[in-house]
Amino acid sequence: MNSTLASELALTESAKTVLAQAAPVVPAQKGPLTVSPSTLPPSTAPSSPVTSPDPLAQLKDLHLPEAIDFWPPAPGWWLLAFIGLSLLAWAVIKCRNHINRNRYRKLALKELQQMYEDFSKHGNSGLFLQQLSQLLRRVALIAFPRHQVASLQGRKWLQFLADSSELRGFVDGEGMVLASGPYEPTVDYDPQVLMSLASAWFQQHRVSRWEKAVLSRSEANAGSISGEEVPRADS
Repeated sequence: MNSTLASELALTESAKTVLAQAAPVVPAQKGPLTVSPSTLPPSTAPSSPVTSPDPLAQLKDLHLPEAIDFWPPAPGWWLLAFIGLSLLAWAVIKCRNHINRNRYRKLALKELQQMYEDFSKHGNSGLFLQQLSQLLRRVALIAFPRHQVASLQGRKWLQFLADSSELRGFVDGEGMVLASGPYEPTVDYDPQVLMSLASAWFQQHRVSRWEKAVLSRSEANAGSISGEEVPRADS
């Protein structure tokens, strides 16, 4: 029995010797013991922290609207342009008509100035008076109804000149010479004063003034007639 126990002990010692030779020698490590994740079981290996996605990174770039083209314009701009052009055309036509209507005034003033310069040279006051009277009548026939002006003579002619321009010099001033002076061989008057009066009439005469004066005079005459007492026959 003792021999059997000794043989078992010898086998045990030889097995330990074989295992020691087969196992690798791990050098001794100084300091704290570190465990490599690869040596740990999969269940015990540390996992990387889960990071939540950045909300700003999910935003998309802003998409700006396309630039509005200038042409073709909107219907409202077409309407506005049409109204503007219509008003401009109306203003141009009105201005042109006004210039054409008053063009004769400038021509009359120019002719009057030339007549006075000629008078300054020849000094014939009778001739100047005749020329001035003819010029006034020509202008009156242009600016006023011919059938209402052509037959005016004497006092009625002077009243017309005064009513159409509100210049009282034709009925109680130097302009009274125009009633009969052009038909007389000699007449005494101041050519410069008469020339200034005629120049003022060329610039100030208006059809509306004349019509207003005629209407006022007609109403006044009608009122005076209606106010008169009708004589009654004696019974």
